[in-house]
This record gives sequence, C-alpha cells and structure tokens, in this order.
Amino acid sequence: GNSDGDADIFADTDRKVQSVSTPSRLIHSFFQFSFKGLHLRLDSFADSPDHTLSSCMDLSLSDMYLVETISSRGNVPVKLLGEWVNDDHTRDSNDGLMTMKLFSMPPDEMFSSDGKLMGNEGRATLEFLPIRFLIHQVALRFIRGFFRYEAGNVRDPLDNTVTPPEMFFPVFRVKAFNIKVDYKPKTVNTSALKDGSLVELLNVLPLEDMILRLSEVEMRNLTGWGSIISELACNWLADVSSTQMHKFLTRTTPLHPFATVGDGMKQFLMIPLEEYKQKGNVKRGFRKGTKKLASVLAYETLSVGARLTGLAAKALGRRKSKNTTRMNSHMNMPSTSQNIPSLPRSMDEVSDHALESLARGLKEANAKIIIIPYREFQKSGTRGAVKCVVKGLPVAVCAPLSGAAEAAENLLYGVRNQLRPDLLEEEEASKRLHNCDIQF
Repeated sequence: GNSDGDADIFADTDRKVQSVSTPSRLIHSFFQFSFKGLHLRLDSFADSPDHTLSSCMDLSLSDMYLVETISSRGNVPVKLLGEWVNDDHTRDSNDGLMTMKLFSMPPDEMFSSDGKLMGNEGRATLEFLPIRFLIHQVALRFIRGFFRYEAGNVRDPLDNTVTPPEMFFPVFRVKAFNIKVDYKPKTVNTSALKDGSLVELLNVLPLEDMILRLSEVEMRNLTGWGSIISELACNWLADVSSTQMHKFLTRTTPLHPFATVGDGMKQFLMIPLEEYKQKGNVKRGFRKGTKKLASVLAYETLSVGARLTGLAAKALGRRKSKNTTRMNSHMNMPSTSQNIPSLPRSMDEVSDHALESLARGLKEANAKIIIIPYREFQKSGTRGAVKCVVKGLPVAVCAPLSGAAEAAENLLYGVRNQLRPDLLEEEEASKRLHNCDIQF
C-alpha cells in the first residue's frame, strides 16, 4: 500500500485477527517507459490463390525514452534511454526512432508433428536510430530485480488454458545502429571479482561517451518474440566482445581524455587522406584535420580543467559545510542550503555565474567572521565573540576559496560550451524530459 491506512483493509476486527504488516512502496522511486508518435498501419488480406500474405504491418515510434528516479537525489527523473541527438546523424522529421515492418503468412501445415496448432510465419525488419544510454548501477539492479524470473510464476502443467500459438520467424532482420553509453557504478562485488567475473570489471571504473556499433543481425527459424530477443542479445554480445572490447578500457574516466585525443589524432591523419582520394586537395585536408585536432585538444583540456576545479570546489564546500554545521549546532542556528546555478552555455553567461559564486563565498565568510560574532558579542560579551570568530575561521577561509573554484569551473565550462555548442546540445538533449509525461 501507499499509505498507513491501507493496512486496515487487511484487518478483520470481527474475528480479531492480527494484521500482518507489509512494507509499503516507495512511490517516488520508479522507472517509466514512455513513447509518443505511434503510427501503426495494419493491412489484412483474404485468402487468395494469387498470394500467400495474411497481413502486412508498419509500426513506427517517433520518440521513446526510459526514465528512472532510483539513482537521483531528490527523486528527480533521469533519462536512462533516449534518442542520441548529434549533428553527425541528422534526423528527418518523418523518421521514427524505431520502425518495424512485419509480413505474415499462414503456415504450410496447420498442425505440427506433435499435434500442436502452428502459428503464422512472419518476416520482419527492425530499425533503430542512434540511441543514448545514461545508466546507473543502482537503477540497473532495480530494473533487473523487477523483471527477475521467479519460480512461483511457472505455469502449472495441468492447466488446460488454451494459449494462441506463437509466430514462427523464418527471417528476422535487425539493421545496424550506433549507441552511446555512460555507465556509473556504485559498488564492486569483490568476491565475484576474485572468482574471475569479467562482468564485475565494469563496476570498477565509470564509462564515459562509449560509442558502440551494434551490427546487423539476421536470425532464422525462431519461434516467439522471447526467442528473438534472446538470440539478438547473444549476437550483439558476441560481436561487441570480439570487436569492440577495447572500448570498455579506453572509455573509462581516467583514460577517456587520452582516448578522445587519440581519436582526434586519427582524424588528423585520415581527413587529408580522404580529401586527397576524393578531390586531390591535400592542403585543404590538412587544414580540416588540424582544425579538428585543435578543437578536440581544446575541448578536452577545458573539460579536464573544469572537472578538477569542480572537484576542488566540492571538497572545499564539504569542508565548509562540515564546519558550518558544527558551528550552527553549537550556536543553535538552522543550517542554510544554497542553490547552485546551472552551468553557463557560453562566455556571455560566465560573468553572472562567476560573480554569483564569488559573492556567495564572500557573503558566507562575512557572516561567520562579522555578523555572527557581533550577535554573540551582544549576547555574551567579548569572550563569546572571540570564541565565535575562532570557530568561524575555517569557514571564512574555505568559503571564498570554494567560490573562486566554482567561478573558475564556470569560466572553463563557458569557454568549452561556446567552443563546441553541438556537444552542449547533445548533453542537454540527453537530459531533456517531457515533464508532462512523467507521472508521480
């Protein structure tokens, strides 16, 4: 139940049976799959000697995404799966994020050799646009546990309920597409790691901007959608393991900048070669390659610098908060929380963000060194004021430094985002939600 009153439903007061307390659901921790722009066309055909078709279906989804609140603070919805928006793969307005064509026809024999009713035969083609994943380990475990197979769900062999026959797929084709994955682990199962579990290696370090190419798969002679999904997952897993396993190392957080610069160096060498093959203009190719490499180097340098200053700001902020909480508890004063502004989109927004960060740090230092000691002086005299100043010194030192670190972080992010607005748009699109569709 979702409220304490729900327990009364299970209580029998007449028989005085003691109610059994059950844990209530956390209504703000959930995952939700949403889609919009569903287009479905289904053409059914009568039996005819001119053709063997039974039906023809065209299915298209203009957008779909999976959100979760398990991994976020404050139960803020986070997009786990959605469209990968990028200038390299522009999307036509008529394209669906997922499209499927399915042709079905009656089977040659209505009954199998063991006397079971045969389903229709289907030939399907499934196609996806590039997809973006932002996966947290906590959310992944929650979703996996929700769909976990339980022995209690086994169908009773004596159950005579008639179920419709599953479709038989002589051919099921899934076209190749790209995915971009970020993965944030939280805990590592050291016991499984010691036992040689390769999957547990994924939980050692986070993955950033890992691009995988899921190859085209053609499956034959499978029955039922469950077999299709299982076989598809096995094919993709085998292909990624054999051809793209190195990306799970190069796209970890410590090696990510070096891998990105390496890709820039590769393009620096390949662009002139391709330009020479196509138009014979090596000089133009070198200009384009140099521009690309310089952009990559600048972007990664600014990103690393912004992250380092951000870590410094958080460390100073934690130290400041610790001293502030201790001081407020001693002075019986409520602790205050500060709203951190969003990151600047360009250099035009840097000044406001930087000044706000610096002003916040100086204001807090001023409060701990001047305002609070003055109030204490009025209450208990010089001794109390001096004692209050001494306790406020760590905050007075950390607060301006934290504000300066935040200002530097905003400056670097502003320059980075102005340098590569396409990547900024991609980041914002991966976090953008259709708030009207999120149900609490």
